[in-house]
Amino acid sequence: MAVLMPFDQWFAEQILSHEVSLTRYLNRVWPNMSEIPDLRQDIYVRVYESARDSRPASPRAFLFATARNLLTDHIRRSRVVSIELTADAAALDALGAALGAVGLAAFAAVLWRFLPGHSSWGTLGLAVVAWMVTSSMLWVLRKRS
Repeated sequence: MAVLMPFDQWFAEQILSHEVSLTRYLNRVWPNMSEIPDLRQDIYVRVYESARDSRPASPRAFLFATARNLLTDHIRRSRVVSIELTADAAALDALGAALGAVGLAAFAAVLWRFLPGHSSWGTLGLAVVAWMVTSSMLWVLRKRS
């Protein structure tokens, strides 16, 4: 039998002893059952790294607070919407050249067509396009001067 270091012994006794209740908690709150082993491992890694510096006064509470924070981070990351242009580099160069040749409204209309899912963006999408056009105009003006 391997001899555990004092910190590893503490981790096994105070944290790993709650594996059943942690798994039950994850089963109750997380929709994708196949991700639970990975989530549990990530929770253990966070607890292990954090507790190395200073051991928590209440290990069980610390374990479940870490689990809740990790789940919150995963949910927050899953809600991030990627805004990517679907045009290739040559088309984007043509758009940049068109910026000087057409008015601001025409350029915004052209740019709007390159944004994926633009019809569902509503007012936010218009604001993003307006900001992109304004930023592009400033860049062109700075480049010309």
